[in-house]
Amino acid sequence: VFSVHKFRTAQDRNQATDIIAQVPELLAPSAGVQQFYEHRCRYLEHVVMSMDSMNKAETYTKYKYLTLALATPVLAPRTLTIVNCRLKHVRAILNCIDRNALGLPTEALQYQPGRLELGQGLQHLHLKMTSLYDELTGLPISAARFPGLASLIIEHSPALDNSLADGEKFGQLWETRWAALKRLQLPFLSDQHAALVVKFMPALEILSVVPAAGFEGGAEYPDQLGASTVVKLATQMAQLRHMEVRSALRLRGKRPFNMADQVSQALRRPPMTPRPDVKLFAVPLVHMDLVSVVRLLTWLPGVEQLEFQLPDMHAQAATAGRAPGEPAHNLEGVAWAEEHARFAQAFAQTPHALQAVVVTGYHPDLHSAAVTDFLRLFPDLESLAFTGVAREDHANIDQLAGVLTALNPDLDVAIV
Repeated sequence: VFSVHKFRTAQDRNQATDIIAQVPELLAPSAGVQQFYEHRCRYLEHVVMSMDSMNKAETYTKYKYLTLALATPVLAPRTLTIVNCRLKHVRAILNCIDRNALGLPTEALQYQPGRLELGQGLQHLHLKMTSLYDELTGLPISAARFPGLASLIIEHSPALDNSLADGEKFGQLWETRWAALKRLQLPFLSDQHAALVVKFMPALEILSVVPAAGFEGGAEYPDQLGASTVVKLATQMAQLRHMEVRSALRLRGKRPFNMADQVSQALRRPPMTPRPDVKLFAVPLVHMDLVSVVRLLTWLPGVEQLEFQLPDMHAQAATAGRAPGEPAHNLEGVAWAEEHARFAQAFAQTPHALQAVVVTGYHPDLHSAAVTDFLRLFPDLESLAFTGVAREDHANIDQLAGVLTALNPDLDVAIV
């Protein structure tokens, strides 16, 4: 991807072109190719490199391009995406750069082999990994290597060897503080990882946990992820405004048991202060009853879009407030009337900002008065969407939509 806005001044563009002009024997065997590289040097914004085919000739070409992109100002893209990447590829690329294995002219290219800092001008790094670690090392990506990085996205196919220590699953990711990082997307998260995110990534504005399709349940990741961790991330990170965890909680214990009140339990010890800057809170695989939702939104008064999953009506109670073995059919949660009154009083003067809700699943208690009481707490609510609804329950949702829109004609209720 090319952009004429890559450099702000003509002087910057001319300096970039001068670098290319000094090394025609490396990059430009002809005048036409020389002109092409000058254009690329001056205007290149986004590089996508696929590592799926790696014969000897292609390896040399790809490593040369990545060296020019990461260790010199020749290409200096703002965004780099590496697809079908194995850990050995990342390790080999960095080793190649550090040792100048390709024998590139260092002075002409302003190239310093062995320099830890890479990616001058690189702001966005996207790694589509087929493995995150092997028997040798973990992922060698750190703030020391990429100090100016604003966005880091790591995807991977779940082929993990969970015998390594929890913190080693992301290699060097949390060795040093990321001062500039604003966006982080990971394929999985655990309680231990969350503590490292808070400590080493204080400037995060967007935090996403997005597993590979089909692995959202988390059976491949035995490390625990509790509701208290999700709540702490949302309420302790001062700059956060967008949080999505699209994986299920992973708790120790016999299943099935009720997890709809886990968020409510986690808020028994309230946060230090509300976080009004959080605009999106999406946990579509986390079960929450209505008490959990209003307790959470009390501390996130600026949330405009909320996603959560309805309680599992076939689960068994596992926490205080419900008798052991009692089916957890209750959508309201424990002490709903008190929590409803408390929330209504807290937002009597300034309504909550909630505008859109996406709910996963179906529950018979959706037809209760508690649901209409819940929706009245949010006068600015415009959209209520249901997803993951079994076909046999579509008619029930349609009936519910008729009732809710009769009470509030401005509310859009749909199945997606």
